[in-house]
Amino acid sequence: MKIVKWATTAVAMTLTATVALADDISLKLPEHSMSAYMQALLTQSLEAAGHTANIEIAEGVPARRFDAQVSQGEDGMVTFKLWRRTLDNAVIVPVDLTGGLIGKRVFFIRPSDQAAFSEMASLGDLQGSGMVGGFGKGWYDVSVWNENALTVSEVDGEWRNIYKMLGAGNRGIDYFSRGIMEIEAEAPQHPDLAAESDLLFVYPGDFQLFMSPAETDTAPVIQAALEAAVDSGLRDALVREFFPSIFDPNGLNMDGRTHIELAPPAS
Repeated sequence: MKIVKWATTAVAMTLTATVALADDISLKLPEHSMSAYMQALLTQSLEAAGHTANIEIAEGVPARRFDAQVSQGEDGMVTFKLWRRTLDNAVIVPVDLTGGLIGKRVFFIRPSDQAAFSEMASLGDLQGSGMVGGFGKGWYDVSVWNENALTVSEVDGEWRNIYKMLGAGNRGIDYFSRGIMEIEAEAPQHPDLAAESDLLFVYPGDFQLFMSPAETDTAPVIQAALEAAVDSGLRDALVREFFPSIFDPNGLNMDGRTHIELAPPAS
């Protein structure tokens, strides 16, 4: 695991009024391209606040099963979702985990389609292209795309099948929208696909933690530690450590892309 060393004095002082005694906190995260970053963020935030943290990744557990374990109240289970998602019975920790970067969307595409995307410079261009975005069933992105009159295909079951459906070229999916941090983490796993090089679609939103109801007492401790990590700059330092290509003009080059704003859903 990558570790960013950080001064802890100010962070620990921030938590003094909230948590009288240090806690031993053990949590399990779902397997996801963002999990290593989340593991580091939770570990270092909690340790900076004087706690002992044991954050594991539940490898090989399907996303739906993991979500069910969170909802059912299993000890230590915590997942992360876009802020307007819901999960039955979960305790939400209302701290933005990426500084809004998950709301900055880059597309996985078939390499042969890059020329078509390079001709686009506006929302209207994508609307008029007839291209179809693939999403998991019920994802927040679906409501965003619908709000912006963009064509979607919702995939029920295991959402990771979207990569194969996109690559096949005959499954009615022309691109897969991912947060720019996810694109950097996932691109090496999908060499048959390409990160679209010119566009950045932007909507307000971020990941937040959704915790098992068994962790109701732990949630305020984690919230305080994460808020302190935001204030101290620890979160932003970890973003740059784990996802350097986002800011690299020769990489994903977030600032050099054409930014296209997407309206959030009305409700």
